[in-house]
This record gives sequence, C-alpha cells and structure tokens, in this order.
Amino acid sequence: ALCPGMAERTLVVNAISKTARATGWRVGWVVSPAHYTTALRGVHDQLVLQAPTPLQFGAAALLQMPDGFFAGHCAEYAAKRDVLLRAITDAGFIVTAVPHGAYYLFADYRSVPALQGMSPTEAAMKMTKDVGVACVPGDNFYLGS
Repeated sequence: ALCPGMAERTLVVNAISKTARATGWRVGWVVSPAHYTTALRGVHDQLVLQAPTPLQFGAAALLQMPDGFFAGHCAEYAAKRDVLLRAITDAGFIVTAVPHGAYYLFADYRSVPALQGMSPTEAAMKMTKDVGVACVPGDNFYLGS
C-alpha cells in the first residue's frame, strides 16, 4: 500500500486465471493483514468450493515460472482488447472507459439498433445466440439497474 495507514487495511486479491492464461481454473488467493484472515476464511467457506487438487498443483507450477513466461502477456492482452474495442465501436457500441489493466470492455449496447429496448440480460443472450459473441450482462456491476 502506498498511502500511510493503508497497509493494515489493504487486501490483495488475485487469481491464476488471467495471470497465467489459465482461464476457468478458478484458483485464487488473498494476501491480507493477519487480523482479516479469520473473517476471509469464513466468507470463503460459505461462498466457494475448493479448487480441484490438480489445478492447485498446476497453479503452483505456473507461479514458479520465470518472469519471461509472463513478459508478453500484457502486450498480447492489450492487442486483443484493441481488436475487440474496434469491432464493437464499429458495430455501434459505446465504450466510455478503455481499461488499462484488463481486456474486458464495459460497453453500452443501447445505441445498437438490434439491441435497443432490451434488458442487459436479454441483450447479452441475443449477442451470444445470434452473433456468437459471449457477453456478461453489465447490470450486476453497478447499482440502480
């Protein structure tokens, strides 16, 4: 933590899924001050199941890879993000914030004629079924939907 007093209040949450291009593995971790671990374990026990043992061993092996293994990931993800950004803006979607640390895009679909008047879930399902592009409805990321 860079700000005074923040180290004792900072939790770092990460997962092997994107870090090592192991999407779907769902192996992650939290680094936190010791006084948070009991509460974190209680939440974890109620919300998630254990990742399969082979995936845990795979994640451990990936985390031991040399830095060079991960060196090109940022540039590769940025290139993929940029291709997706061009394609969806050309199709009429509006992206107001381009992410700098992810390749996901939060796009406003309401100006796309074929999706107008649909709920976020309806629009995502139509995109998946009719266009072949899997989407996650954005309304679970904000309040007031």
